[in-house]
Amino acid sequence: MTSFVSFVVLAVGFLFAISTGALKAEGRKTEARVGFFFSALLLIMAWVIA
Repeated sequence: MTSFVSFVVLAVGFLFAISTGALKAEGRKTEARVGFFFSALLLIMAWVIA
C-alpha cells in the first residue's frame, strides 16, 4: 500500500516537474518557481513515505 502511495506521489511530482519546464519555456518564471517548489515537496514526501 505504501509503495503504491509513494508511486502516485512520485508520478505527480514528475508531472509537476514537466509542467514546470513547459512554463519556464514560455517565460513564466513565477509559476515555474511555484511548480518547482511543489515538485520538490512531492518528491521529498515520496521519499519519506517509502
